[in-house]
Amino acid sequence: MAKDTLARYCQAMKDLGVEPVSTPAVGYRYELTESGHAFSFLIHEPDASFLHAPKVTILSKPKIKGVKQTHVVEGDTLCYFDDNAYYFDAEHPEKAASDIIGFINLTIKRMISPELALEDFNNEFDAYWRPERYVYLIGSEQVRYFATYKRWSPITQRESSESLLHEGEDSSTFQAWAGKRGYTRIEQNAVENVVALTLKNSPVKAQIEGAFSWPISSWQAFITWSQSQGNSFVASLLEKVANIALRTNDITIVLNYNNANGLIHYFAVRILFKRGIRETAKRDQRARVSAKKSRQKGRKLKDIIGMFSAQQAKSFERIGILNASPRFVIARNTLQKELSGLKIAVVGCGTLGGFISNTLVKLGAGTGEGGKLIFSDGDWLKPENLGRHVLDATYVGELKSTALQHFLQNSVYWPLQCEVWPSLDEVYSKRLLAHCDVVIDAVGNIPLSKLLSSIYHCSTFSEKTILLHGWVDSDGGAIRCLLDDKTGGCFHCLRVEGKERFPIFKNQDEGNTNTRLAMSCGQSFTPYAASVSMAGAALIVNTLLDNLNNKSSPRLRQYKVSSSAPDLKWQNLKPLDNCSVCRR
Repeated sequence: MAKDTLARYCQAMKDLGVEPVSTPAVGYRYELTESGHAFSFLIHEPDASFLHAPKVTILSKPKIKGVKQTHVVEGDTLCYFDDNAYYFDAEHPEKAASDIIGFINLTIKRMISPELALEDFNNEFDAYWRPERYVYLIGSEQVRYFATYKRWSPITQRESSESLLHEGEDSSTFQAWAGKRGYTRIEQNAVENVVALTLKNSPVKAQIEGAFSWPISSWQAFITWSQSQGNSFVASLLEKVANIALRTNDITIVLNYNNANGLIHYFAVRILFKRGIRETAKRDQRARVSAKKSRQKGRKLKDIIGMFSAQQAKSFERIGILNASPRFVIARNTLQKELSGLKIAVVGCGTLGGFISNTLVKLGAGTGEGGKLIFSDGDWLKPENLGRHVLDATYVGELKSTALQHFLQNSVYWPLQCEVWPSLDEVYSKRLLAHCDVVIDAVGNIPLSKLLSSIYHCSTFSEKTILLHGWVDSDGGAIRCLLDDKTGGCFHCLRVEGKERFPIFKNQDEGNTNTRLAMSCGQSFTPYAASVSMAGAALIVNTLLDNLNNKSSPRLRQYKVSSSAPDLKWQNLKPLDNCSVCRR
């Protein structure tokens, strides 16, 4: 980093015509007029290393009719760039100064445009909701309860409280979450107190600008806002509120919508009504029954709105939601490419199979209708395995397959459907290939890989099954995998007349004795770091994901760990003309 970074930055600001100010010591006043609207900013608190971007405070801004205020956070601070997508380089402070001004200009262009400001407001709604507190959501589809629980922190060794939106204390997701979070007190027989609705429109529409102040701060304002979502939404909302109000006057309303990018947002309000809400709910119920009996067209919506909007609330609270629902946690990083609903088998639960399985679970394997994760391995976990296995000493002496099932089911807070199968022979191999959508061969045993490949290609019951072989090669210097979906070459096509088609060693016999260490008679191992298995798991799982979403993606792949390993171009393996398996 240059020693004169800050001095060069200050000079660059002056060269750009930005006026320095006397206070703070390093601060610049930037005046901007855009489409006739004048703004004044203070650019200050620069960091010589640019670990943090200079702060931009709005000194003055116009009030533009019909435009939502966006990109302004507490303290009149301008949010002018995304620090996850861009950084200011301390080696180039002149460019940093220029980019700061450029980002401010671009932000203001969006701020003054009614259309762009409204688009930003709805796409970044969480930033403008201004919640008074946050709660965790673990049951997005059937959320019915809002409650606060005591938990014990293993880090601080203290008890604290957290609020939760969930489906019910008897649900497996709640039970697992409560265990993971260390809940010390759980209220039994909780009253259903949540109204959950989906918005068909964006939270704020242009035509209702000015109808209420933002963010919403009262029950009456919330009712006014709800009318922008249409009559059917308001009617559904008030009917649900009335049903809940028959049991409790403490009601939480949870709303969700999809923004223009397809991302789901949740926000909520909690209203503590005065006791009169129950009488209002009873009158509403009687009116609904009467209208149904008399076969009237229905009550006037404005009368229903008037009845509920007149209710006095003891308190009104905006709630921000931290989405911990399993569906969201799984799908967030895969953009809907998760593995839920598939039957996936992992054959071989050693170091490679363990990290593969751990990754599959985070992608939704073992969840969804029909989804299942199957493990097969007849070996047991030994102390020497711990140095590169996902399992820890808890499971020493246990079958790797059974231990992996237990470990993974206890690693998540959602139901994980798993099975353990015996070690594979010809009979069980046939059953597994017929039963599964995906079979991942991570056992590192060439005879078993050949058996699976032969059964796979001679059967008709596995037409839609994917067989994915993965193995550590070159004594830990490379990982290779081959996805077989019967459209290209098979595992047998990797060898020509007994020799490797894509040699990993210059000398074909080198791999038999290169770095293997003998442990006992007939037992040896190849030393390599756990990071090799982790890299292999990433390669193998990504190959599966790519193929599920793009059938033309390369099926034969290699990841080099060591520079001594030869390169292997990713490709779709061509079958050998004389292959006795896939060209039978």
